[in-house]
Amino acid sequence: MITSAWMHDGWFEEAVEWIEHELARLGSTRIAPVEEVKKWGISCILRVPTTQGNVYFKVSAALPLFANEPAVTRGLSAFFPGHVPEVLAADDERRWMLMADVGQRLDRQSPAEVHEEVICLFGSMQLQLAERTAELMALGCVDRRLERLATQIGPLLWDGTAQAALDGGEIAQLRRHASQLADLCGTLGALPVPPTLVHGDLHLGNITRQDGRYIFLDWTDACVACPFFDLWESYFLGDATAQTHIRDIYLALWHTWGTLDQLQAAWTLAKPLCALHHAVTYQHILASLPAASEPELVRDFRFFLRYLVKACQALEQAKT
Repeated sequence: MITSAWMHDGWFEEAVEWIEHELARLGSTRIAPVEEVKKWGISCILRVPTTQGNVYFKVSAALPLFANEPAVTRGLSAFFPGHVPEVLAADDERRWMLMADVGQRLDRQSPAEVHEEVICLFGSMQLQLAERTAELMALGCVDRRLERLATQIGPLLWDGTAQAALDGGEIAQLRRHASQLADLCGTLGALPVPPTLVHGDLHLGNITRQDGRYIFLDWTDACVACPFFDLWESYFLGDATAQTHIRDIYLALWHTWGTLDQLQAAWTLAKPLCALHHAVTYQHILASLPAASEPELVRDFRFFLRYLVKACQALEQAKT
């Protein structure tokens, strides 16, 4: 169980001192008080008005499945300049970083064409790194490939937090499918879709638009995994027509990695494993924070567990 450093007395003053030191090194000066944008169990974000405009300070917790965000952001920014925030200064050991202003976050209710543009752009980024997984892990992206996911099924389904999030019948149903879920990992892994960069929390609220470019924020969950796991909204939200439309747009990007039949089969297999992947993420976050400290994290954990239950129900129906 961790207690975030930014919750302690004196931390804010220490952070401001570091910020001012780094600004001076960059030839800039703070011109107004540092403002707290968000502070919760897993991160803290500060806004810093300077002589050269606003810059942002962020620190995130050292959780078991979290990447070292300053190192990963810096590395990905080199891969994709203009689409990942520029890191102006960083202390990797303390997970502190200063970033240039990237404009306003997108509205999660943005028109469908915005969602499509984002999916196509991010899919192209994933494709560019599909054969560079060793480099991604060297940057600090967590190894969450399918063979590792298969080993996390038992610890999730027999975890007390998962039991508390579901009723007895739901957890029993998931446990009955534990071996089948592990088999699905192997079946999906045998198809030609490669592991690559996965953002881990990809939605429009973690994206801004500046000077006509989309910029992807919040890389704490960055990992190497099945690329389809980033399309959780397309699996679990919206109507069937919209889901199919996004699927077809996204799979078209991967045409060099398999036939349409193979890609569609991989998409179908990935749906329950997408829910499993994200449930494992929240299991590890909740295990590291004080009990009941972040109700929205419990809500999101339950969201993915419930979709995993639905996926297992669909597997049962497919047998009959």
